[in-house]
Amino acid sequence: MIEEIKAEINGKPPVERVWDEKILQQQGTIRGAWLGAANELKETPDPSDQNLSGDIKSFVAASPKIDTERHEIKARLIERFSIQRENAQAILGAGQAADQVETTPKNTDLER
Repeated sequence: MIEEIKAEINGKPPVERVWDEKILQQQGTIRGAWLGAANELKETPDPSDQNLSGDIKSFVAASPKIDTERHEIKARLIERFSIQRENAQAILGAGQAADQVETTPKNTDLER
């Protein structure tokens, strides 16, 4: 994971795993089913069904993006090391190139 983090900090695209696409597909299927039910309820003459339709649409819209624990950990580490890099760049100013600033995650950083 450290190599992936270093690559992403340096602007490379994230490494996608096979299961990431399957998670997104499943999420789309589930959200689509909820929205399908909401659309059917909206078409009924019963006002309570129409209200429920709106509630379902709000629920789907408010649902968070599903990330695996691995995604969440990696995102926090990338943010942390990006901040460290920015701070180091600000301290060093023009005296040292940004790519010379040491922001490589170490195993001890992952233990916190």
